[in-house]
Amino acid sequence: MRDKVLKTKRRKPAEKFSRRSTNSDGALSIGPLQPTIPNGEARRRTRLDEPTASIAAGTERHANAIVSQPELSTSFAAQMAQLCDQIKRHAERLASLAERIETTFRTVLTVLEKAVPGAGENVRYQGMIDRIRQLIRDRLPAGSKVLVVSKGDDDVLDLGGCRGWHFPQDRQRNYPGYYPADSGSVIVQLEALRAEGADYLLIPQTALWWLDHYAGFRRHLERYYERLPVGDERCALFSLTPSPREKKACAKELDDVFDEFERRFDSLPNVLNWNSGIPIAARHPHLSVFSPPIDDGLTLPYCDGTADIVVVGSTKPEVHKEASRVAAAAVVIAEDRGSAGADGLRVEWLRQPNAEPLPTASIVIPSYNGIALTENCLRVLAETLPRDFRGEIIVVDDCSTDDTAPRLEAWRQRDPRLKVIRNLENSGFVVTCNNGASVASAEVIILLNNDTLPQRGWLEPMLRLLRDNPDAGAVGGKLVYPDGRLQEAGGIIYSDGSTANFGKWEHALDDPLFNYVREVDYVTGALIATRRDLFNKLGQLDTRYRPIYYEETDYCMRLRQHGYKVYYQPESVVIHLEGMTCGTDMASGTKRYQTVNREKFRERWRDELKRQPLPPARYDMTTWHELASRSADQGGDAR
Repeated sequence: MRDKVLKTKRRKPAEKFSRRSTNSDGALSIGPLQPTIPNGEARRRTRLDEPTASIAAGTERHANAIVSQPELSTSFAAQMAQLCDQIKRHAERLASLAERIETTFRTVLTVLEKAVPGAGENVRYQGMIDRIRQLIRDRLPAGSKVLVVSKGDDDVLDLGGCRGWHFPQDRQRNYPGYYPADSGSVIVQLEALRAEGADYLLIPQTALWWLDHYAGFRRHLERYYERLPVGDERCALFSLTPSPREKKACAKELDDVFDEFERRFDSLPNVLNWNSGIPIAARHPHLSVFSPPIDDGLTLPYCDGTADIVVVGSTKPEVHKEASRVAAAAVVIAEDRGSAGADGLRVEWLRQPNAEPLPTASIVIPSYNGIALTENCLRVLAETLPRDFRGEIIVVDDCSTDDTAPRLEAWRQRDPRLKVIRNLENSGFVVTCNNGASVASAEVIILLNNDTLPQRGWLEPMLRLLRDNPDAGAVGGKLVYPDGRLQEAGGIIYSDGSTANFGKWEHALDDPLFNYVREVDYVTGALIATRRDLFNKLGQLDTRYRPIYYEETDYCMRLRQHGYKVYYQPESVVIHLEGMTCGTDMASGTKRYQTVNREKFRERWRDELKRQPLPPARYDMTTWHELASRSADQGGDAR
C-alpha cells in the first residue's frame, strides 16, 4: 500500500493547483490540502512543483484511507515518518539544484567579466532591477507613485503598473546630477514629493548606503513611516502614508507625551523604559532612553527624580509607587499593550511646567484661486499642528473665480478650527492679510502663504521665541525650496533699498550658519509671526504697497523703529513653492510690483537705509558669514 501511496502521478500543475468549487451559497470552497498561491507566484511556477503536488495528493488519499479503515491506524505513524523523509529528500534536492544554479551563474558572470569588463556588473544590476519590478508588481497597488533613489537611470522607473519618480529630482522631475548635501535636504525633498502624491519610497540595493550616510533621514523614516518587508536585501521599501504605528495608542500617544513635555518644560526628556514592551529607543533615537540593568520586578536602582519620564508596563500599585519615586515629571503606564484603542496609555503628570504656556495663534492664509495649493497647505497643517493646538486657521478668499468657495466650505465643515472669510472685491495680498488679521482673536498672528508646506514641529519654536523674548516684534522661519535648497534664513536690506534672502540657493540646510537663532533685518511674508496687539498698533501692513511686495519689509522696519527686533528661527521649517502664486517674471503680472514698490520703500526709509550695507558683488559662503557677523555685531542673537 505504501507504494501506492507514494506513487507519483504526473499531472499538469494547473490541474492540481486550480481545483476549486463553490458551495451552495456561492462562496469559494477550496480543498483542505490545496496550497495558497501568493500573488504573482503562478507566473513563476516550474515543473519542480509536480512532485510536491503529487505528494500532497498521495497524503490526502492516505488520510482518507485511515478514516475509512480504522485497522490501518497502527501503521499511520510509521508511514507518515516515511512520507516526511520523502519530502525532506525532495527539499534537499531542490536546495542542491538552487546551489548549482547559483554557482553556474557566478561562473558565467566571472567569464563574462573577463571577456567584457563591466559586463558582469551590468548583468547583476539588471537582475536587481528585474527583482525589484517583480516585487513592485506583487506588493504594491497598481497606479501607486513610487520614489526611486537613482542616479538618473530611467530603467529603474519602469515599474509595470506603478509610476516611478526619480529621487532626488529637479523641478522637471529629472535627476539633478548630484546627491543631496545632508539629511535636512533629503527630508525636505521627500516631504515635498509626498505632498504631491508620492505613495512609496524605494531604495535599491545599490543605494542602501543612504540609510547610513543620511542618519537624520533614516531616523525620520523610522519615526513616521513603515518599512515594508521585502524578504531579502534587494532594496528597502517604505510606505509614505502614516505608519500603522502612528495609529496605535501605545505609540502615537507616547509621542504626544514627549511633545507635551517639550512644550511644558522647553527641553527634551530623558526616559526610563521599565519593562513597558514599547521600543522607545528605536522610535526616538534623538532622546536619552535607558532601562534598569537589574530588575527584581518591584524596585529601581535610581535616586528620586532621576528620570524625567518613566514608562512602565505594569499596573501593580507597588510598581506605580516606585515609578513615581524615580520620575521627575510624569509616569506613563501601558495598561493594555494589545489594544489599539484610545485607552492604551495612562499618563500622570507629577509637577507643573516651569514655563508659561505658549501663546495662542491665529494662522492667516490669503488665497486667490489655486484652491489645490490651499488644500495642500491645509492638509499639511492638519498633520503638523500640535495635538493640543490653541488657536484658529483663517483662510481669506480674495474673490476667487475658481471653485475655491465651495471647497473651502467643505473643509470648514470638517475642521472646526477653520474660519473662512471672503473679500467684497479682489484686493491683493496686502489687504487680504489685513482683513484676516482684523478677525483674528489669538495672541499671535501668523501670516502663511497658501503655497507653503509647513513641516513637523514648525509652530512651537516661533511661539516660544515670541513668549520668551519681550523685544521680539516678529519671527520668521527657515524657508526651503521643494528640491531641498535653501530659500531664506532671514532677510537682508541693503542701502539702495534692495533685499536679499540670506543663504538663498545653498544646498546644505544643516550647515551651522543657517541653524541658530539670530536677529535679522526682515523676514518674508510667506511666513511671519507677530503679536496681534502690536500688529494692530502699528497699523497692520501698509496699503501703499498693495497689491504685494515690500509690505513685510516695511513692517519689519517699523518694528525696529519702535525698538523691537526681528528674529530668524531655524527650527520652523516651511517648504515654499515660490512663484506658484505670483510668477517669476519681474516685467509682467503681479511680480512687476516688486520693482515698483522697491522705489516706494527706498523713498520712505531713505535716512535709515544709509546705515545698511552695500550689496555685495557676489554671493558665496564667505559672503554669508560676513553678513551674519554684521548682524551679530548689531544685535546679537536670542538663545
